[in-house]
Amino acid sequence: MRVNTRTLLPFTAIMLVLLIPSAAWAQHKHKHDGQKKAGMAGMESEMSMMMRSPHHLLMTAHMKSMSGFARALRDQAVRPKALDVEFARAAVAELRHNLDAMEAIHQTHMQAMSAEMKSKMQMMEKMDKDRSMVKDQV
Repeated sequence: MRVNTRTLLPFTAIMLVLLIPSAAWAQHKHKHDGQKKAGMAGMESEMSMMMRSPHHLLMTAHMKSMSGFARALRDQAVRPKALDVEFARAAVAELRHNLDAMEAIHQTHMQAMSAEMKSKMQMMEKMDKDRSMVKDQV
């Protein structure tokens, strides 16, 4: 028996169009259990406390300053005129200064942190890797 591919192909396409969104919706409609919600609520309160901490505010200020100096250096570097060497040295010096200040703030914050909180903050290891990469680049 020969299968008519002209009718089979549109039928298969219609079935895929109908089934894939419903499968995606079924995967999306999962419900969280109460225990996970309680853990997430605790994490949200810890996150809001961190966002208001003086360490975080200082780190944010240094990051904004670094961003400004890096942007100014980039803007000067892409211009057709030659880059002013003194300007570049001053911008890089400020980048290093901010990076060193951020590292000192981070060390102070880590020393003040409890062992329980350190165990919760496993993602900080990734941040340390990122920070060392930035330090190598500067």
